[in-house]
Amino acid sequence: MRGKSCLLLVCSLLTISAECQISYSKLQRDVIEARLQRVPIENKDRKNELQIMFKEAGCEEGLTEQQVKGSKLPNVICTIAGEENT
Repeated sequence: MRGKSCLLLVCSLLTISAECQISYSKLQRDVIEARLQRVPIENKDRKNELQIMFKEAGCEEGLTEQQVKGSKLPNVICTIAGEENT
């Protein structure tokens, strides 16, 4: 339910005249389970594995890190540009 709330929030932030159409690709359960099995125990190793997974998913140019106050490790962020439907 939280995901739906976030989507509604994003839609509500758009201008009233804009039409909110969000599309996504659904992953197969076995793909998600395989990715979860790849998650290492150590945080530093998780960071590296997450970067690899993002790259495998097509995030090469949009891969960035964000420093976190009080943490030695950054957030790993993947931003992929969307397409405008006109």
